[in-house]
Amino acid sequence: MTYQITRQLRIHSIEDDWFYQLTDDGQGLVEINQYTSHGIEETKTGEPFHIPKDCLETFISVLQELK
Repeated sequence: MTYQITRQLRIHSIEDDWFYQLTDDGQGLVEINQYTSHGIEETKTGEPFHIPKDCLETFISVLQELK
């Protein structure tokens, strides 16, 4: 058997029933997916977005400037 261990974090908007799921793909990328949730049902919206791990600090800095 082959196993893959991943780490996932979620950013939830409780009031608006959506969340972003950020997953370490184990190959140098962070994958970001957006979901809507209706009760226990979760629906992926759109295509995943990938950020190379060596670009994360730059990406976060740019987001901070836009804040």
